[in-house]
Amino acid sequence: MQQIIVALIVLAALARVVWPFIPAHWRRRLTAPLGLRDSAAICHDCARCSDCTVHGMKISSKNSL
Repeated sequence: MQQIIVALIVLAALARVVWPFIPAHWRRRLTAPLGLRDSAAICHDCARCSDCTVHGMKISSKNSL
């Protein structure tokens, strides 16, 4: 039982490390069914998207990054 718990922790850590290196369209596809936003994918196109958040701060579409 202990080995299973350790294996799950290691898999979770591995997923956390690898997540930013996965292509953005795959991350969106994986997070969409869960209703989660992908924090690793920042488009930097605030004119197109009025709901940008960078480092937890709300950025309006009039501000440039």
